[in-house]
Amino acid sequence: MIQAFGRENDRRLRYKEINQAHFLANMRHLILFGLFRPAVEIISSTGIALVLVYGGIAVTGGSLTLGELVAFIGYVRQMFTPIADLTEKYNIMQSAMASADRIFALLDRKPEISQTPAPVTPERIEGRVEFKDVSFSYVDGKPVLRNISFTVDAGKCVAIVGPTGAGKTSIINLLCRFYEPDSGSIRIDGVDLRDLSISALRENIAIVLQDSFIFS
Repeated sequence: MIQAFGRENDRRLRYKEINQAHFLANMRHLILFGLFRPAVEIISSTGIALVLVYGGIAVTGGSLTLGELVAFIGYVRQMFTPIADLTEKYNIMQSAMASADRIFALLDRKPEISQTPAPVTPERIEGRVEFKDVSFSYVDGKPVLRNISFTVDAGKCVAIVGPTGAGKTSIINLLCRFYEPDSGSIRIDGVDLRDLSISALRENIAIVLQDSFIFS
């Protein structure tokens, strides 16, 4: 597809930008990891050194036994072990946080198409389709469909033919209620799509997309 539309240079530049951003993000992660882990080790070693200095003075003075000093050194090591483990998991935490941001962004997204509080859910859809004065545009001021009206009886097979950009796909998108028409109404079995249950509508529609093949 890229070759067919002559977009090699554009795709190459876009890939380069994404690859560079990924490289910089990984470098920032490595720098943080390279600073954080040694910092924890230095603090841990400093703590043990302080325990050894003050503990050694206390042992020499007789206020602390050698066994108690060894126990305190063990306590200091146990205290810093979870922190050291946390530095090992830093990259996993960063990846999990990025994944969580994307998940919550998806969960917080408001649907553009919503159904009425009490939608009509028919037991059976016969399939009579009616477009009445339907107009639609993807961009304001640039209509794709203008006052389209037609009726397809249930059980009939209809072909919509036209050049690229004539609005064939837009008619199917509106029928599936992926978009809302700017004006007019679309009815199935006499029921306006806006009053019909979205799940009931889409359970009764099958879309077979056209595949493009580029042969060598």
